[in-house]
Amino acid sequence: MPTHRKIQSGQSNTGFSARTLELEELSAERYIRAEIITAGNAAIGEIDKPFEWLDTACEARSAGMIYFAVEPAYEALRVDPSFAAMVRKVGPVTQMPSQETSEI
Repeated sequence: MPTHRKIQSGQSNTGFSARTLELEELSAERYIRAEIITAGNAAIGEIDKPFEWLDTACEARSAGMIYFAVEPAYEALRVDPSFAAMVRKVGPVTQMPSQETSEI
């Protein structure tokens, strides 16, 4: 089992930790948006695992990655240089996608 860095907090996250682990295991069987698991890992104080899941979300082109740079659930991750690297990788949203009209 890999060792992951954790953010130190004085709060117990036992229940949330168990739910996050459950989501990770379930993701092997069916699609679970990786950014949801990222948020869970960030909430329990993980530092490395959220970035692994952000990479997964980016590779899957998950819709939630559009707003990840401003998502409050990732606040604790913003101090890590990996967060800035992920923002550069995803890039800013500069415009809304165009809507194509179809003829009937």
